[in-house]
Amino acid sequence: SVIEKCRDINKKYNIKIMPSNDSLGPIKAIKAVETELEKWISVSKGEAKLPPIIDFNTAKGNWYDSTSAYGKGTTAAYSESRYNGAISFNRMRNKAVEYAMRHEMTHTNDLTRAGHKIPKEYNMDEIMPHYIEEKQGRKIQINQADKGKYYQEFKNAGLADSDINYAYNNPQEFIAVASEGDMSKYSSEFKKVLMDLGMPEWVLNLS
Repeated sequence: SVIEKCRDINKKYNIKIMPSNDSLGPIKAIKAVETELEKWISVSKGEAKLPPIIDFNTAKGNWYDSTSAYGKGTTAAYSESRYNGAISFNRMRNKAVEYAMRHEMTHTNDLTRAGHKIPKEYNMDEIMPHYIEEKQGRKIQINQADKGKYYQEFKNAGLADSDINYAYNNPQEFIAVASEGDMSKYSSEFKKVLMDLGMPEWVLNLS
């Protein structure tokens, strides 16, 4: 049944799914993938860039490298957005997909990857303040999300402080984390900021 479902996805979306040997509900994970893909196709009217591969391979270094998430921990999922837009998850579980796929799809569709430039008038230090701290001979960026100009916008959307803090690593993470929240709660000003930072306008219509 897993093989047949993977074939269906490939035929419908031209996306190859690489299953893992995780026995905890692969069909549910694939259905969660399909549900999210349908939302992206619908709101973008077919313009969304879809990942050519969705990979559940659990043997990747990112899943074990404690510095892969900006030096602060291991990665749970990632998008090869600067290459072909493939998405990888470290677990073949529907909860992992539901938690991370929107974030990674936003990376894949980030307009800065296609040449969009962030307007120079933005004061990025005001939007995402941080400082650099040296730990064990390595320089680590310490984010100060609660001092950021749009911190409350993330809170209004129901996002946890740990997720909001992750958003402040760079503009790419800023819009990807923003896509995880209830975007109907964002102000018009903040929606414009997200679009200027590279979020396609139609992403704001995802529910």
